[in-house]
Amino acid sequence: MKGIFLAGILCLLLVDTKAYGQQADILDVELGYQFINSTLVKGTTKFDLSDQARFGMGQDDMNYVLEDTLFTDEDKDYILRQLAALEDFTWKAGKIAGANVLSRQMIDEEFKEGDFWEKFNAKYGNCITSWSFPIFTKSREYVISYNWTQCGYLSGSGSVDLYKFELGKWIFVKSYMQGVS
Repeated sequence: MKGIFLAGILCLLLVDTKAYGQQADILDVELGYQFINSTLVKGTTKFDLSDQARFGMGQDDMNYVLEDTLFTDEDKDYILRQLAALEDFTWKAGKIAGANVLSRQMIDEEFKEGDFWEKFNAKYGNCITSWSFPIFTKSREYVISYNWTQCGYLSGSGSVDLYKFELGKWIFVKSYMQGVS
């Protein structure tokens, strides 16, 4: 009986972990939402957020970030493991203040038609924001965040930024990359 009870608890833990599509020891989902809400969300602004939370950069760009001497070898390994775990992660509605979470599948379907931005603007507003899940160092002292906002075919901007946790809050340290279209 005790064995069945323990097996049931283990199954519940595995199901809960897989509900976010992650391994609990790799991604701290609640800490990720706390970082987004305390640092990236500005006031009570309403915005449209793609549910896809992957890092929007290539391997060469990530190698550039990982060259930073702030990161130990253990941090680099931990960062890469988190990036691999993000494959199926999606933002959940109601977890990010002010966000109207839009399905990436819906966005991709709408983009197949030539008048996407006209339809999008009429239905939702002007811009789509994309944030990666925050990637933490092993000690949780630093976090790397990718963000991009697109407001039309030729109107977008974003960056890959580093923050440090000091005196109870996340402080911007630097941008590794910035882009504008």
